[in-house]
Amino acid sequence: LKPAKSLMTKVKYPPNSSQEIAILNSMSSVISSIQGPPGTGKSQTIVALIDEFIRRTERKVNILITSFSYQALNVLVDKIDESINSDGTSSEVAKLPRIYLRSDGKSPHPKAIDLVKSSSWKLDGESGIARKENSLEGYFPDGMILFGVAHQLYNLRKKKKNGQFYCITEEFSFDMII
Repeated sequence: LKPAKSLMTKVKYPPNSSQEIAILNSMSSVISSIQGPPGTGKSQTIVALIDEFIRRTERKVNILITSFSYQALNVLVDKIDESINSDGTSSEVAKLPRIYLRSDGKSPHPKAIDLVKSSSWKLDGESGIARKENSLEGYFPDGMILFGVAHQLYNLRKKKKNGQFYCITEEFSFDMII
């Protein structure tokens, strides 16, 4: 990443000074934390952080957004989908394909590609993916945001009986995890 002293993001609602500090600290740290009471702009800060990360990275990126609740993921999917630049064009983060990993009993998110683990993996209704020689990551777009609750992420690394990974391989990685 390019070193940062100021933000490159052009999101319509620019971060305030404390949010800007949080973003710059996050960009320069391996692990960081953004916390605060409800309504203080954490979700908007996350959108600006991801937009900043995309602008500073000179390649396609894979981002994982995880939470313990679907409700928190839904808020971020919506905020990212609605994110625009100050000139009214789509922000960089809004341009990334969004994949929503869910359990079979949950509803798909209308603003994301649906990924569900039932008896087999289904991607936007297509059953039987991630079988035999195909890994799940082969179905992912080049550069994306994967949204998943913590307990669903376990299924991504499940092994076949012969010990080979059939969901995602050891070579697959995320560039940013939130």
